[in-house]
Amino acid sequence: MSRVKPHLIAVTMGDPNGVGPELVIKAWQRRKSENLPPFFYIADPIIIQEVDRIQNETTPFKVIQKPQDTYNVFDQALPLLSPFKLSEKPQIGVSTTIHAPAVIQSLKIATQYALNKDIDAIVTAPLNKKNVSSSKNFFQGQTEFFAQEIHRLSGQKYDPIMMLASDTFRCVLITTHLPLKDVSAHLSQETIIRTILITIADLQKYFCISSARLAICGLNPHAGEEGLLGDEEKLIINPAINTIRNDMKHAHTQLQMDALYNAPPSLHCLLEKVKMLDFSLSNALPSDSIFHAESRDMYDCFVAMYHDQALIPIKMANFYNAVNITLGLPIIRTSPDHGTAYSIAGHQKASPSSMIAAIKQAGQICMNTKKNNDT
Repeated sequence: MSRVKPHLIAVTMGDPNGVGPELVIKAWQRRKSENLPPFFYIADPIIIQEVDRIQNETTPFKVIQKPQDTYNVFDQALPLLSPFKLSEKPQIGVSTTIHAPAVIQSLKIATQYALNKDIDAIVTAPLNKKNVSSSKNFFQGQTEFFAQEIHRLSGQKYDPIMMLASDTFRCVLITTHLPLKDVSAHLSQETIIRTILITIADLQKYFCISSARLAICGLNPHAGEEGLLGDEEKLIINPAINTIRNDMKHAHTQLQMDALYNAPPSLHCLLEKVKMLDFSLSNALPSDSIFHAESRDMYDCFVAMYHDQALIPIKMANFYNAVNITLGLPIIRTSPDHGTAYSIAGHQKASPSSMIAAIKQAGQICMNTKKNNDT
């Protein structure tokens, strides 16, 4: 009987001038001690050569022609898939827009491989949003990019949800990369409902949690203090929570649910699946006291209204091991929860812990997803 091959992961190039390349190298160097699933790096070999030159190292790498070649290479060398060349040699630690087209090309290649089932998951290396945006079009973030690229390639629209996960707790975001002054205007019952439904479904799919317990953060201090400090909780957040409780628990027909949520095709199966799952939702809670240790034991996931509401507590608790996971897409994508860190790039100071955690998390999600599909 032939042995089933382990799940295969593609790591995107990220910013070649940041810490990403050296973290990929360090992760590969620790592949055995960390028991990492096989992965390959979508990048120009000159990036590895330049990191080695600066750090006075020699990293064994081998250029591969297709993702499946990784299996024959991974134990002896870092597999590189290099379908493009950089226009200039990397300048480690320097912020520049020159490599933006290659950064985007790496993401596009990974997306196509994932949709074609040539790989099982994507791990994205850190990039600089401003530098990528400067190349051609506005680049909101990698989470949003994947939804747009999948729509371009498949014609299907999806609602990507940004989750931050660590060993101690998970958070999802209602809004992602927005100025704080714009958050309230982007909150809607529909957005909150969709985010919660996708989260419940993917907690079961990705983490095998069939009875999800979600804590919902308020937007305002003290969750609005019954309207004294803001009314988003009364007018938007709690009504959305109650809609899910009432309508999902009463198992409305698919036609009614679609009309209520105006769901795109990608949500149809999720709506049916969530109806079959047990779950509990809190009302909007004050975010200044929701993330303490006892609360983290009570809930499987926290739902934050804006970016820093989630990222500050999770980075305080697990700065080196937090992972970004994209929910709501037909592909599996994780990433380390940090940026390009130009100031320490090339100085052998960057910890690979979050990159290693992202690769491990991608592999675990692959296994959990297969397990759920087989049952």
